[in-house]
Amino acid sequence: MSNSGFCPVGRPDAMLEDATFLFFVYCGGMGGGGCVLPMGITGLTYPVKIPKFITRNTKLIFENPEFGGIRIYSNGGPAGICPDSLGAEVPFYMALSVDGLLTGAQIMAQGVQLSGTLPYSIEFTELKIPQPLHPDWDGNIYVQLYWGNAGYINGAGAVPTDGTLKIIKHDYEIVQ
Repeated sequence: MSNSGFCPVGRPDAMLEDATFLFFVYCGGMGGGGCVLPMGITGLTYPVKIPKFITRNTKLIFENPEFGGIRIYSNGGPAGICPDSLGAEVPFYMALSVDGLLTGAQIMAQGVQLSGTLPYSIEFTELKIPQPLHPDWDGNIYVQLYWGNAGYINGAGAVPTDGTLKIIKHDYEIVQ
């Protein structure tokens, strides 16, 4: 080693040590009471930006994650101090569209029905994915979720948002 007087910056032992963490899942809602609340919406639509040089979408796989995913339940009514509780699980529907304007009936007819224990993957093949050659294509694929009742409760967490379902695989063809 030279004796240049250089003093390295940073901490040389900045590695994390093994540690055990406890992870607690609490119901969202009314503060310390831990009550669940109805979602207040009948469905959700959000865009997914697609690279602009794609000429054909062949496969798109989403993940409904274990923590913070979507699992829809009917409202079971009052339970203890809470005005709402989880009732029976209710299936919901997911479809992909070119403009985000599908009705609830169209989502149910064209999409896939979802329910069950989290996590799980949702796969769409070429025939169910909007394509860039469509005249209404704006560079987005719109994810449309529909459960049909604003009083339903998301048992896996808060009201779903545009980041709830994660894209884990997107196969496509691109202009060369």
